[in-house]
Amino acid sequence: MKFVTISTIALALLSTSAEATVFLGTQGNWIIAWINGDNSCTQSVAISKKSENPCGRRFKLSNGFTYSLTGCGGSNFAVLNGDGSFNALCRPQKEWYVSCLDYNLGRAYGNWAC
Repeated sequence: MKFVTISTIALALLSTSAEATVFLGTQGNWIIAWINGDNSCTQSVAISKKSENPCGRRFKLSNGFTYSLTGCGGSNFAVLNGDGSFNALCRPQKEWYVSCLDYNLGRAYGNWAC
């Protein structure tokens, strides 16, 4: 019985998942990502230049988790956890923007939710 309990606890600790909606968009010449609820002007991270493929590039967000994108340009566009496991499919959103002029950054545009 003790072995089962210890095994269950150990498995729970090892299978930490990052449950947060990841938003993807653009700012200037960059493809950016941020966590839903964060300030996209100050808490987003650059994944790649717009002219580059963002898939396969690892990025760490404010929740402390690392992610990457897969399936760019296809119907299986998704965000993966840092260990390569599936996190969520990405869904296109009606484009919206946040003015980041107070931070001398222009606008941050949102296009996808994952």
